[in-house]
Amino acid sequence: MSFQDKVMSMFASVESRMEALAGCMEAQDQEIRQELTIYKIAVSARVMATYEAPRVERYFEVIALTDEATKVRTTTLYLIDNATLWWCRRFADIEKETCTIDTWDAFKIEIKRQFYPENVAYLARKSMKRLKHTGSIREYVKEFSTLMLEIPNMSEEELLFNFIDNLQS
Repeated sequence: MSFQDKVMSMFASVESRMEALAGCMEAQDQEIRQELTIYKIAVSARVMATYEAPRVERYFEVIALTDEATKVRTTTLYLIDNATLWWCRRFADIEKETCTIDTWDAFKIEIKRQFYPENVAYLARKSMKRLKHTGSIREYVKEFSTLMLEIPNMSEEELLFNFIDNLQS
C-alpha cells in the first residue's frame, strides 16, 4: 500500500467518523429540542408574575437548579412580548448597577410589581360581579375559575353563591 493510499484511507476513516459524529450530534440536538419543547414556557408577563412562578420553581427542582442567578437567567429566556422589553430595560439597569435582580425571589417581586396590579383582588371581584353565563358553560367556568384564583380571601360559600347567582336561568 502506497503512502498516498494510506493517507486516502486515513482521510476516508476520519471522514466516516465525522459523519457518524455529525449524525449523533444531530440526534442529540433533536432530543434537546424535544425536551425544550416539553419544558418551554411561553410566558406572558402577567402569567409569569402569578401562575407560572410555581411551575418554574418545580422545573428548577426537577433539574436540580439551585444557583439563584442562573434561575433568573433561565427564566428570562422564556419571557415574551412586553415582558422581554421590560427585562431588557431592567438588565440595562443591572449593568449600570442602578438595580439588582440576582435572586429568584427578587425577580418574582420585580416582575409582579411591574405587571400585576396591586388591586387585582378588587378588580377580580368587580369582574366576577359583572360575569354572566351567556355562552357555553365551559367558557363560564373557565372565566369564573380565573377570577377566583385572583381573589385569595374569598370564602367557599361566597364563591359558590357568585357561581350559581351568575348562571343563566
